[in-house]
Amino acid sequence: MLKLKQNHTPRDVKVLTDQLVDAAGTILPASPYMASVLLSDDASEAQTNLGFSTFGKSLIDDADASTALSTLGVSSFAKTLLDDTSAAAARTTLDALSKTDYDNRKQYVWNNLITNGDFYWWQINTSQNFDGFGSDDRWNNGNIGSTKVHSWQTFASGQTDVPGFPADFSRTVVTSVAGASNRVFKRQSLEYVSTLAGKTATLTFWAKADTNRSIAIEFVQNFGTGGSPSAAVTGIGSQKFNLTTAWQKFQAVVSIPSIAAKTIGTDGTDTLDVNFWFEAGSTFNARTVNLGQQSGTFDLARVSLLQGDASDVADPFPYRLKGDELAECQRWYQFYSNVFISGYNAANAFIYNDIYFTTQMRANPSFSFYSTTYSNASTLTSNLAPSRTHHRMQAKITAAGAGWCQTGVEYFALLFGYNGN
Repeated sequence: MLKLKQNHTPRDVKVLTDQLVDAAGTILPASPYMASVLLSDDASEAQTNLGFSTFGKSLIDDADASTALSTLGVSSFAKTLLDDTSAAAARTTLDALSKTDYDNRKQYVWNNLITNGDFYWWQINTSQNFDGFGSDDRWNNGNIGSTKVHSWQTFASGQTDVPGFPADFSRTVVTSVAGASNRVFKRQSLEYVSTLAGKTATLTFWAKADTNRSIAIEFVQNFGTGGSPSAAVTGIGSQKFNLTTAWQKFQAVVSIPSIAAKTIGTDGTDTLDVNFWFEAGSTFNARTVNLGQQSGTFDLARVSLLQGDASDVADPFPYRLKGDELAECQRWYQFYSNVFISGYNAANAFIYNDIYFTTQMRANPSFSFYSTTYSNASTLTSNLAPSRTHHRMQAKITAAGAGWCQTGVEYFALLFGYNGN
């Protein structure tokens, strides 16, 4: 070991020098690898001898941090983020990016304004051949002049032609009868004409036909009845679509007009109507893009209506629990198939029963009794007009003593939408 002394003599210096020479003689020679590096003529050759890649050489040669970050492939946004001097500044950078991304993408609200768009609920019946409501919940299956048979259909289990594995679809078989005002259509009327007013909306559906045929879609702003409502605005977003025998997806992105300066009726019957036209006489050419009259079979599935532009979404059909969908359907229609009214009273006196609705109805409903039978009773009537939550009914005892009445009853709180030309 080399040792330095204070106040060393010339002899000490000689001893130290001899020790340094001895130590240098014991150092191992450099390896061939290190020798090639140390003997390189320039930095580039040294980098090569060190095994640097072209990318590594470029990174080492960068003159500043910004250039190095570019060589590393860091985006301009990430450079800005890395240059931020505090967490608050970084959050500001991230917020700016988020807003730009949000503003540039198509925007929509993930809520289907169509009820029973997958045609799962058919409380009233599984088919109908008359105009109006009579089969699939919430859908008005209309025909004037021409005739139709509308029915519930089911998909084969596991089919993939329509996404989401829907179980059911709607079928309308049209028999056309010539007439300028004749038509066959399917409509859902949404509560309140203010729905989507002044906004963009996306209607999406899957459809096919028995052969190549066209259908049309249309929105209508219906300002209702009562007072002096504004005239309906028809032909909103009218488009025609060409169907084949295979299921296809169709979309319409529509701008719904504002209702500024419009007058809404006082009876609470104003609606935004969504119309599917299967055939239409010439009276409706402007509303149906000259669809015209035709006979044929038309199938419809997986209908959705979203606020905003959802045209870049592969399947814009928000999932809802079946029970939630049924509850919404029951705001418009409910039925009770086995209501029993019984009691003991004097002749011509009444016995009573109260029904409390499963779901509060949209409005005070109309009602209809069916399949009514009696024992020592008669004259089933309403004791009080039904409210949105319950209904009291009564039957009259024939002769003093016990009696009963058994009946079915339906309740309707429907909106039919605009039926004019």
